[in-house]
Amino acid sequence: MRNYFSSHHLWGAKLFAEEAEKIETNFTGQSRFDIRHRSTVNASILSSVAFLESAINEVYKDAVDKHPSYLKDLDKPKIERLQQKWNEWHTERKKNISTLKKYLVAMECCEVTPLSKGRSPYQEANLVIKLRNSIVHFTPDNSCDDIPQQFDELQSKFLENQLMSGSGNAYFPDKCLGAGCSKWALTAVTTFANEFFTQIEVTPNYMLARF
Repeated sequence: MRNYFSSHHLWGAKLFAEEAEKIETNFTGQSRFDIRHRSTVNASILSSVAFLESAINEVYKDAVDKHPSYLKDLDKPKIERLQQKWNEWHTERKKNISTLKKYLVAMECCEVTPLSKGRSPYQEANLVIKLRNSIVHFTPDNSCDDIPQQFDELQSKFLENQLMSGSGNAYFPDKCLGAGCSKWALTAVTTFANEFFTQIEVTPNYMLARF
């Protein structure tokens, strides 16, 4: 029995994004903070990035363990390069390799041109990771709506949190963290992962699992 948590995280990200959307759709009255809503948005973003991290770790670990289920179409030299890279990182105590770097290195191991860092879907996925990191390592600060703040560049990517529409709160976190943000994050990471697996010609667990 072998577990693939990427599928679980992806399912959770979708569930929490849908819950956030329901809360905003049913919202009426003056703008306000809602802890249930904030929790579902945060959970969706965290799960989206967890999906991205799990999906690539599963590729390397399947190669290392010689587990052929999803890597059966990769030839032996590609599998060996994935094994070598994973073992190299762990032998040299370099376990904190960035998530997106793992993807790019895996593409090189599979003799595929790595996705461009200067274009989507890499840039979008990288921005989701930065957003996740800001949530996980959040530090409070005084802010107001008319002063440029971090993540203002996200305003053009999705609708702002409807619970905070019309308020004087700064864009991040209150107006940014809404259903639109969670859906954008989910789309960004799945687009990146789908492109990666298409390029290396592997069909991973999350594309096949049905719950």
